[in-house]
Formats: sequence, C-alpha cells, structure tokens
Amino acid sequence: MPELRCLVSLWVPNGTLNAYLASNHLTILDHSRMLEDVSAGLRYLHSVSVVHRDITGANILIDEGGHARLIDFGLSTIVRPLLDQSHLAATSIRSGAILYAAPELVLPDDDHDLGPLEKTDIYSFGCVMLQVLSGRLPWSEIKSERPDSRIVVMISEGWGPQRPDGPPAIIDMDWDFIQRCLQFGPELRPSADEVLDFVMHRFSSSGSTRPPDDPPDDSPDDPQDGFPGDSSYGVSGGSDATERLPDIPPPTMMMN
Repeated sequence: MPELRCLVSLWVPNGTLNAYLASNHLTILDHSRMLEDVSAGLRYLHSVSVVHRDITGANILIDEGGHARLIDFGLSTIVRPLLDQSHLAATSIRSGAILYAAPELVLPDDDHDLGPLEKTDIYSFGCVMLQVLSGRLPWSEIKSERPDSRIVVMISEGWGPQRPDGPPAIIDMDWDFIQRCLQFGPELRPSADEVLDFVMHRFSSSGSTRPPDDPPDDSPDDPQDGFPGDSSYGVSGGSDATERLPDIPPPTMMMN
C-alpha cells in the first residue's frame, strides 16, 4: 500500500543501549560514536518532519560495530500533513520512559506551553547524553519506592535530571549543553541541527583534537533537597563550532 510508511528491521546483536552500557567497558570514543549516531538519526527524522517521541535507552540498539540505531516508532508523529490529513499518535508514557520524557509530555496541558513537537525529542536526547557520558540513568539521584511519581513532582517544580557524581565525570562543556537540551521551555532547547553540530565538534570546540583521557570531576555543590548537581533549567551553554557539517546520509532505523 504505497500510502503507508513501513519499516523493516535488522537483527542487532548487542541489545539495547541500557544493556550495552551496563555490560561493556567503553572508551570515550565509543561514547562519542554513539552520541553522533543518535544525533544524526534525530536530525534525519526531523528533516523529514517525523518526531520520535519515545527516545530512551531501551529504544536505542547497538549493532555489531558499536553503532547506535533508533528503533520503536510506535509513538512517532508525522508533523506535516500526510494524505491531506494530520496523523497524530496517542501519547503514552510507559514504565521507564518517564526518565527521558519532556515536561510537556508529563504535565497537564494547562501547566505549560506545549511548544514545537520536535523539542520533545531534544529533551530526550539530553537524557540519553547524560546516560552515555555518566553511565547512569537520568534521575538516578532519586531513591524512592515510586520514582515515577517523584519524578513528576520534581518536573512540576521545575527540576530536571541532575549532574551525576563521577567517575566518570561529565565535563562542564558537555553538561552545559545537556542543560540546554533539558530546558523546561521547549522553545529554549536547541534544534536537531544544533545538537548534531555540537556532538560532531565537541572536542575541537573545547580546544582539543581528541577526547580527553581523564575529564576533571568538577561537580557543583548540592542544591536543596539533597540532589547532586545544579538545576537542569535556566543554564545555557554549547558549542562555538562554526565549521560546516558534511551531508550525512539517513541512518538505518528499525522497529523492534
């Protein structure tokens, strides 16, 4: 049926990003490659007016070469008209997905500005970047028998996932960009093009042509309520790179 969009899956042997990070000793270059893959996939989706809406560590698979592949488009939204109609999937926050969910997907509509749908993916990317660089799930600082409920309360109070204590430490430049992705207001988050630009140039923009061997642990003081790191909202930062990116072919995307 030519009017329907379909996806064909390949078998990916290394499992999910969550499992891969937990069971492998990865280098800084490994981490960078995964972030480049996810951000390239995200840029491609947004370039064809598709919003994933469910980017999590369980919806990123790692292939035999250590490359990340986006999967599970069950909640994807086509943000441009398709066959003269707008196709919108129902919102659903699954167990575990709330760790990566933007405030506008969690809070009642009258509590915030929904903003561009694409910016929900940017928030989720910030959570994935935090996880890849620290080896910890977003919101790992919350120790509760009902973490989902606690996370909703924290988000409603303007909090986001906090900077994990090292090692490995998230360097300041990366943390500043993560915070840009985690801004409460969707319009304040970077675009997918800006995300890919930062990820591709993050080492050169810090004055180095290669990843640092041992990033310094520069964690700020604890804020109120005993959560490590500073608040995720209201802090800006990012890459100063201005070099033009080469054209990147669409990544392979799969459904599980």
